[in-house]
Amino acid sequence: LYDETQVSLTRTTNVNPYILGLYTDTYTATDASGNVSVRKRWVRVYDGEKPIIAGKFGPIARIGLFSNVSLLDYLKMSDNYDAPSDLFNNVMVTYNDMNVYEEGIYSAVFKTVDNSGNMSLPYTLIIEVSRKYETINGIDEVDTKNVMTVYPNPSNGIFNVKVDLPTREQVSLSVYDMVGNLVQEVTSDQLQSGSFTVDMQGASGVYFVRLTVQGKTYNQKIVVN
Repeated sequence: LYDETQVSLTRTTNVNPYILGLYTDTYTATDASGNVSVRKRWVRVYDGEKPIIAGKFGPIARIGLFSNVSLLDYLKMSDNYDAPSDLFNNVMVTYNDMNVYEEGIYSAVFKTVDNSGNMSLPYTLIIEVSRKYETINGIDEVDTKNVMTVYPNPSNGIFNVKVDLPTREQVSLSVYDMVGNLVQEVTSDQLQSGSFTVDMQGASGVYFVRLTVQGKTYNQKIVVN
């Protein structure tokens, strides 16, 4: 018999804590005489955390009277494993009394479930419908207004572009002329938010700043004097 000081123990593993699944740890013990014993331990990586719903622009959605919008565009969702697109596909609306044809304060309650079956806590979005807010006709208009800001506009040739996304995404940010020709590539990177300075001095005219993210394109017009 050998005591623990005369036995070497090694461990190999294929466990990946970032990917759900079943893995193994392998332990190999070798004593002073060269005798070897091998044992395996099964390890399951599972997701036990609830996804989270929050307001993309805060807890209150301010919507113009007679607007045509989807309340999902006012939400952001996150999870420790699953992508926001999966969470949006699984969203449930348990209550919604919004009426865009009458000014007032309304509410909507949302829940979602991740791919492991974890249910989020209910999230209540407060909705203020008022004629003092701009009437929106389509989600691109509200999205563009909030995910990308171009200033000053008009510009003397140097302007700033601010990007603000609910989650970190692969984005492409460029400037195009009125007929669709690429004038300048600003950035192509993974980011959630950031500010960029664009120098177009001497190139007077009307251009479009174009942001592409998740296969969706947002455009904002910029006038260069």
